[in-house]
Amino acid sequence: MTFDCYAATINLAHTMKHEHFNELLSALAEQSGLTVNSVLVDQKALKVRLVQNTSTSTSTDVVIVPADHL
Repeated sequence: MTFDCYAATINLAHTMKHEHFNELLSALAEQSGLTVNSVLVDQKALKVRLVQNTSTSTSTDVVIVPADHL
């Protein structure tokens, strides 16, 4: 399945401190042709960051956190 209209850049926030997580994101970006801007966010600051980003043009598109952080 292909989509003709999609964002070329995805802004992603995550709390994953695993050493290979950024490698996984890079491989995904390369395979899909997307640009993935990822930032590691401390769990305690995540909610504040998301609320502040709602008023900017660089809002977070995707948030990845472990289920127990929800």
